[in-house]
Amino acid sequence: MAMKIGEYFVQLGKITREQLAKALDMQKTQKTYLGEILVSEKMLSENDLLTYLAGIFNLQYITSEKLEKMTIQSNVAQVVPERIAETKGIFPLKYSFNEGKLTLLTHAPQDAKMLDELKIILDNIKVITPVIAYSKAIKAIIFKQYKGDLIAFDRFFPKNVDMKGFIPVGEAVLDKDILKQDAPRKVLKDPKEFTRNTSFTQIINQGEILQSDGGDTTITNRVNKLKNGVTIVGHEEFLEAIKVFTSIIDSIREGGFKHHTQRVVGLCMKLGKAYKMNEVDMNDLIIAAYLHDAGKKKHLSAFDIKDKECADTVIKYSSAGARLFAGCNLSKQTKSILSNMYETVNGAGFPQGLKGNDIPIGAQILLLADSYDYLTQVSSIPAPTAYFRMKALGFFTDKLLDTLKEELQINTLAAAATGNAVKIAGIVVTENRDLLDEIAQRFSAQNIQIFTAPQIEIAALILKKQGDTINFILSDIDVKNSQFTPFKLINAIRTKGIFPKLQFFLFSTGTISPQNRDQATQMKAAGIFPNFNSSKNMPELLSMLRS
Repeated sequence: MAMKIGEYFVQLGKITREQLAKALDMQKTQKTYLGEILVSEKMLSENDLLTYLAGIFNLQYITSEKLEKMTIQSNVAQVVPERIAETKGIFPLKYSFNEGKLTLLTHAPQDAKMLDELKIILDNIKVITPVIAYSKAIKAIIFKQYKGDLIAFDRFFPKNVDMKGFIPVGEAVLDKDILKQDAPRKVLKDPKEFTRNTSFTQIINQGEILQSDGGDTTITNRVNKLKNGVTIVGHEEFLEAIKVFTSIIDSIREGGFKHHTQRVVGLCMKLGKAYKMNEVDMNDLIIAAYLHDAGKKKHLSAFDIKDKECADTVIKYSSAGARLFAGCNLSKQTKSILSNMYETVNGAGFPQGLKGNDIPIGAQILLLADSYDYLTQVSSIPAPTAYFRMKALGFFTDKLLDTLKEELQINTLAAAATGNAVKIAGIVVTENRDLLDEIAQRFSAQNIQIFTAPQIEIAALILKKQGDTINFILSDIDVKNSQFTPFKLINAIRTKGIFPKLQFFLFSTGTISPQNRDQATQMKAAGIFPNFNSSKNMPELLSMLRS
């Protein structure tokens, strides 16, 4: 098949003989399909490869650009576990529980053995319909849907986005003290209105898959009008620019503020969905969440509103986002959310002192999500304690607070029973930032204080500083960027006889070798978790901690 596809594109004039020879040499070491190499080396376009494969195998295909914009059926992740999706390089697009039919993304439709194996290892699967996609696109959608990485496609498929369409004249993106000193601070000149001729709905190619879940929401009927009747022009390009813009902001932040914007967007989406927001309102909220920290030289939460000494700062920055993007192609509702995100239901907020229903629900959700993430992820305060602190402010409705508690499964009973005091504290070590945030959030929801560390060295520093207040360390065995292994850390602590009550738990997102398992047992690790999955393993881990 390798020569067939190579000769096909040579004869078609898409690649040269020299390019084919280079790709064939690379295939000897990379052990992957020739077409994938041609695309990854930018010798061939993704669309050309997918069109060819679709014709050969008589299947539908989907490009990375269209896959990013699709609405994915919410329950498919339950059918194909994350680990299987990652190891097999597949992603479930659609599943019919009644008929046992699974529509599956794959970059290897010719791998009949893999498809037959899936019917055996997956429950209640009778028929599998493959849909062809580029392998990198499948990796991106796995990160986005399973791990909640909202900018996965931006990372896997970097885009050269023209930023000047939404940066007003004379306004810097951020004040200098929130940036690293060596980061360039640019003021963009001569901005023009960010518009494109491309319609929001013109995203279908002939032969490409059109629907994701068979429901009312497909990529062919996306809403292209706001409530005020203004047509969204170039919406997708604008959203792409916003994602790139905010990912730059988050990438240069440090500590718990890293990925803060992405987490706030994700929580806003959860709360908005719980409030049954329609697609237009959800879209307005998401864009506001992406932009909520732009133009602020310090982070402001709901607790700054209560601090009278911060009043002038809150007033100044409460309208920063709306002012910064005043001349951009944002909806009135998005601008209203940005302008009113520091208003509170009891009238104590800024800038107008609005009360109750006069405040847009999107603005209330954004302030709650922003403040919650600041307390739990930046300040390492357990979720139940954070919940009670926000409740005591009187800034949010009971309905919104209850929704937060239900969506994140916050165990407020544990906090109430202990007078909101933290009884358990631990350190989580893994280089996987998404997994680190997920584990920390799950612990926090159970009133367990968590310190996060991407390296063993950082975990050691935290332990040295916090001392006997740390009850346990949960460490990924597969840390690669640390000078020391978790076993060396355990051995050092055991040898010195310090922290005698400290428990160690080790995990891996893959398999654990017999050698590592034996070593963990010899060092009396309290628990070992291969193929770690936070939703599956956390109940057992919590039980062991509290026993």
